[in-house]
Amino acid sequence: MRLVALATADPTHAHWFVHDLLGPLASNSTRVRELRETLRVYLAEGRSLRAAAGRLHVARNTVTYRVKRAQELLPPTALTDNALELRLALELAHSQFG
Repeated sequence: MRLVALATADPTHAHWFVHDLLGPLASNSTRVRELRETLRVYLAEGRSLRAAAGRLHVARNTVTYRVKRAQELLPPTALTDNALELRLALELAHSQFG
């Protein structure tokens, strides 16, 4: 959380960072928020489908579907280039949009 606090010290740049890194996954629609939250939890749980499903109180297959759909919305290299930046963008989006 300290990293999120540091990253939000400049809200304008934090907003830009989230939208630049997440692309369409930064949208604030209900469906996209659900996909983004699932990806956030999945990554926080060390990419464990079972742990993410338990934390989100959904079926493992639901997590699989949502993660796949979230990945389709991300820019092509977002998951492979810098995992820390992706995790930070997801945390910032979570703190900004809920």
